[in-house]
Amino acid sequence: MVSPAGPSRESTRSAAANSRSRTSGIATPRGDTGPPGFDRVRTEPVESAGRFGADPADAADLLLGSGPGRHLLTLLDPEHPADAAPRVRAAFTAALAPHHGPDGVRLRTAAHLVTAVRR
Repeated sequence: MVSPAGPSRESTRSAAANSRSRTSGIATPRGDTGPPGFDRVRTEPVESAGRFGADPADAADLLLGSGPGRHLLTLLDPEHPADAAPRVRAAFTAALAPHHGPDGVRLRTAAHLVTAVRR
């Protein structure tokens, strides 16, 4: 299994610089807008190019082997998800080919960086 590469410092800083921090919408049982014990909870969207495999076939295997990928296969053919897998794997491999470069298959990934100050 190939582990995706983490975001580079440069891409993380760039995404953070281009995004606006905002207060988290996390609600607690007490009705305030932060987890217990924390103030100034903020989130920042962060984007980076994640490495999903050495080549398109490797990336397709990783994505289809993930929980969401397996779930989507069962939606295509609930009684026989393995029957749909070769067709979907071939389509995924072809779709991932344009994202293949010298360092593998890279796709844009997104997350939220959450920061807070402990009370």
